[in-house]
Amino acid sequence: MEYIAKSYYDIKIIDNNGIIFKDGYKIVFSECINSRLKSDKCIAFRDITANPPYIEFFTKNKPTRVVFDKTGMFKSTNEMKFTEVQLKINEYGYTTYDLS
Repeated sequence: MEYIAKSYYDIKIIDNNGIIFKDGYKIVFSECINSRLKSDKCIAFRDITANPPYIEFFTKNKPTRVVFDKTGMFKSTNEMKFTEVQLKINEYGYTTYDLS
């Protein structure tokens, strides 16, 4: 499936409404609710075991995949940042579906 790829490290802000990237691109959580999963709170798939780890939001037209793509000696921060985003999503009342 085709998707829009955005790096976690290009995020400007995450709040209860969604994610805004430095280039102005937005993911609005309430617009990502996926009824085919029979949930009124699930907004994305997530896979921490993928290389690189990602959270793929159910944005209109094409999914938006936020990748945690640091390399080299900073690669270990990817899983920590992934978990931070997942916890924020939960804190704001939404869920993600685990693919790992």
